[in-house]
Amino acid sequence: MKLLKLLFSAPILAALLMLLVAYGHAQTDGGLTGKWTAKWVDPVGGKPNKIALTESESVLTGTLTSDDGEQCPVNGTRFNEKVHFTVSCSRFDIVMDGTLSHSMGHSADDEIDGTYLAYGTSRGKFRMERDLCWIENCKN
Repeated sequence: MKLLKLLFSAPILAALLMLLVAYGHAQTDGGLTGKWTAKWVDPVGGKPNKIALTESESVLTGTLTSDDGEQCPVNGTRFNEKVHFTVSCSRFDIVMDGTLSHSMGHSADDEIDGTYLAYGTSRGKFRMERDLCWIENCKN
């Protein structure tokens, strides 16, 4: 019985909570590697697209899932808080330039805001948000 009281004591529960929070931060620290959702905010409209990124020594690679399901290669670079990458789909290309930021009090980079050029003539603004599966029950 004493073991149960000790297990559920305030200091023990606080320590467990701190471990869970640290684990969550570990999932987003270490660069831009992970799953992201790109939202096309200006002009308003367009379906959000999923982007899987890998960062290695400031080089970004990955894939964007287009509206029709095509897996389009993503290639780019990161320099401090600035990112530049190109998405190459069979029917169009998107050039994206953005700036990293932090949300929800995290120390990790979990948002990218910037501008894009698609189809060679269509310009607008985007926001990418890291998919934080440790907070939400992510399926994809």
